Amino acid sequence: MRKISGDIFFGKFGFEVGRDKLSVGANAMLPISQNLTGGNVVANCRWSLNFNYSL
Repeated sequence: MRKISGDIFFGKFGFEVGRDKLSVGANAMLPISQNLTGGNVVANCRWSLNFNYSL
């Protein structure tokens, strides 16, 4: 059986703003260095949006 391994290092940045009970934000993760399965797999950037309401 072949062992699959690797490592990756991400940089992350984002923001969040809020007022009263609401907040919204966004963040992104960018791969800085990676070695996944000997170079056979490549990770791309990741991003997300969030919306929060406090009860």
